[in-house]
Amino acid sequence: MLKGDYGKKSFINPITKLVLLVTLPAFLMGGLGGTDAEIFTLIFPLVSLFLLFISKNLKAGMVGLLMYIAVIIAWSVLPSGSDGIFHIILFIVVGIVTGLLPCALMSVYVISSTTASEFITGMKKLFIPDVITIPMSVIFRFFPTVKEEIQAINKAMTMRGIRFGGRNAAGILEYRLIPILMCSLKIGDELSAAALTRGLDSPRKRTNICDTRFRFQDFFLLALCFCAYLVWVLSLFGIHFGEVVKL
Repeated sequence: MLKGDYGKKSFINPITKLVLLVTLPAFLMGGLGGTDAEIFTLIFPLVSLFLLFISKNLKAGMVGLLMYIAVIIAWSVLPSGSDGIFHIILFIVVGIVTGLLPCALMSVYVISSTTASEFITGMKKLFIPDVITIPMSVIFRFFPTVKEEIQAINKAMTMRGIRFGGRNAAGILEYRLIPILMCSLKIGDELSAAALTRGLDSPRKRTNICDTRFRFQDFFLLALCFCAYLVWVLSLFGIHFGEVVKL
C-alpha cells in the first residue's frame, strides 16, 4: 500500500529540482563551459550532498561524501608524474565519482523527496502536456515501490539460503532476478492504472494542497544554475570568466 503524500512540504520547489537535474549532468558530465565553469563543478556536488542531508537521506549522503573524500585523497597522494595501469584506473574512477556520482545523488534526492502531487503541480505551472506529465509522475511512485518489493524478495530468499556464498547461490538468477522483473512490470501497470483512476488525465483543472511556492532556497539555486549557464554562454563568445572577474 502506498502512503499518502498530501500536504507534504519539500525543501525546494519541484521546478527547481528539474532545473538541477538538467544542469548537473550538463556541466559535470557534458563539460559545458570548459575550464571557465570549473568552480561550478566543485559547487554542484556539494549541492547534491547538502540536499540529501537536509532531506534526512543520510545513507545516500554519507556514501557519496565518503566516496568523494576517498577519491580526493587517493588523487592527491598519487605522484603527479606517475603513469601505468593504476594511474589510468584511478583517473577513470575519479572521473566517474566527480562526474556521474553527483548526478546520481541528485536523482536519488529528487525521487525520494518529490511526491507525485508536487511533481504534477509543478508541471502544470510550466504548462507541460499530460502526455509527458503522467508517465513521469508514475516514476516517482515506481522506484520507491520497487525498492520495497526488492527488500521483501531479498529477505524471503535469504531465509531460504539463496544468497551469494550460500548453498543455493546459483538460484539467485531464478529466484531473485526474475521475481524482481515480474514485480516491476506488474507495479508499472498498477501505478499507471492508479494514475488514470485518480483522474490525472481529466481535462478539468486539477486542485491540490501541496505547497509549491518558490522560497529563498529556490531562488538561490536557480540563480546558481543561471550563473553557470551565463558563464557557458560567455565562453562561446570568447569572454572568459577569469577575465570578467578581473574587470
